[in-house]
Amino acid sequence: MEKEDWFIFIASQIEKTCLNAIENNTSINKNQNYKKGIFFENHCIKILKENGWKVKETPNTGDQGVDIIASIDNYRICIQCKNHKKPIGNSAIQEISAGKTYWKGTHAVLVSKSGFTKSAQKLARANKVKLINEFELKELGNFLI
Repeated sequence: MEKEDWFIFIASQIEKTCLNAIENNTSINKNQNYKKGIFFENHCIKILKENGWKVKETPNTGDQGVDIIASIDNYRICIQCKNHKKPIGNSAIQEISAGKTYWKGTHAVLVSKSGFTKSAQKLARANKVKLINEFELKELGNFLI
């Protein structure tokens, strides 16, 4: 193999290795999931504000499972927003239940684009966590009665 061909071969191998590393890099995937989650939270905040709720965002770290605190009248609703491809399981119910206590909420609500597992639905009923989708968020006040 000539010197020039050798350099071309090595460069192509380096390029393949770098592209594979980028595709398999979980930190990039986590960053994309983080951005997707923030976008969904902002979407939920917009819906709540448009429907008369006073909204407070919790910090990104140390939020204890609560993304948004929505208030109206004497209600202080702790909301967790999930933008996942698969149905949401028990851990999110446990998080929002604990978060409701931590943030002194009157109600706990979990908003999901992908639904909930049967086990999560059962646990939510036992812990009085309301499970809704983003479209039901407009009618949040009706779910609290």
